[in-house]
Amino acid sequence: MKKLIAIALVAMMVMACAVSLADGETVFVVPNSAAELDLPAFETPVSVKTKTNTNTMTTTVTFGADVDEAIVNWNGAFDEDQVLEVVDRVATFSAAGHKYQPGVSGTAERASYTGDDVKRVITSGKYTNYAVTLRLDGRYLIEDPNGHVIATPQVARKVYEAAVATGIYNQYKPGYSYFLIRVRVDTDGDGRNDTYMWERYITYGTKVYGAAYNVTIGNIMTTHDRDGSWLSETITVENSDVFKSGLEGAEAYVTYKKVTTQWKVYDVKATTTDLQEIHKIKKYSTVKQEKTDKEGVYNYYHLASKTYPYLDTVTEVYPDGDVASVSAQFRNDKNKTLIHYTIEYRDGTDNLYRIQYSPWNSLQKGWYVKNGEAVYQNGSGRYFNNTWVRLANAKLVKNSDLATFASFANPPRSAN
Repeated sequence: MKKLIAIALVAMMVMACAVSLADGETVFVVPNSAAELDLPAFETPVSVKTKTNTNTMTTTVTFGADVDEAIVNWNGAFDEDQVLEVVDRVATFSAAGHKYQPGVSGTAERASYTGDDVKRVITSGKYTNYAVTLRLDGRYLIEDPNGHVIATPQVARKVYEAAVATGIYNQYKPGYSYFLIRVRVDTDGDGRNDTYMWERYITYGTKVYGAAYNVTIGNIMTTHDRDGSWLSETITVENSDVFKSGLEGAEAYVTYKKVTTQWKVYDVKATTTDLQEIHKIKKYSTVKQEKTDKEGVYNYYHLASKTYPYLDTVTEVYPDGDVASVSAQFRNDKNKTLIHYTIEYRDGTDNLYRIQYSPWNSLQKGWYVKNGEAVYQNGSGRYFNNTWVRLANAKLVKNSDLATFASFANPPRSAN
């Protein structure tokens, strides 16, 4: 009996959403262009400057204005974000004890010294005075001319660069950055005569330039990469009515992201005989050449770039009612065209149905969300409309009291 009642309640909730456009219930106006929305304008983000001391593994962050909160994003397993103590617009933190640098997430690949490769580095040139000691775990320590294990990242970095120069690490794809971690080494197996060494990790599978810092000033939160450059800006609007629902107590989040364009600026046209003279002029010291005809005439140009913000997402959250939130994502084009929109429906518990629609109100994707985490997704093929799939193991959810994905086919949305 309880199961039948639960099914009936869910069905009633879904039916209420489905008929909302017809019976005068709440309608959310999600236009096909963000230009029709009344939104706060983008504001220039606060400047963030960073300086890292590789000897002490500490970073100093300097802000261009007073901030209400600054957070370092540590994304390694078991890491937690760190709230900085900012004094006179300056904060300092240490990377000691963290597997990844701020903003880096994913799984890095250890690339420390092993076997004969190490000996090749040591005997290849100026590191001939360094010694190699076999560790108990089959890997190698490198000792300096005084018999000490390499204990500074500067020396470790130079040795690793020598390894790359000698071709030892050529099997790794170029362009991937690496970072060094100071690790404890148990040299004799009894835990008493430990030492430390620096190991090199390659950032395979990691997001190297993710958001390293979140900075909040008033109702504006900006994200910044490890160098301090801004990545996004989210403006919070209290008591909002962005999607014209008329519901009270709503809160909107308007997110702008950064895009960089690049183009060629042609400085001068000349023959190759003029190249040397052109490069003597400071203005053209970094220009490149592009051949334009058979007579050896070239266009000399430099690459110029411009960074500007674009509206990415608008989300509005509602404290009560069948709809928990509405979110719309827009293209970076002239008309700020709607890509898709998403409605989160309450199911009478703390859980949600998150349903994504096209600009033409057709169903695209659906999720069932528990404790803020999506646990089920609608199926594909013949399971698309009526079956949910567990995200953890891709198995069908059977004997479920859940509403079907197809039952959300009539969203409470108007385009104008």
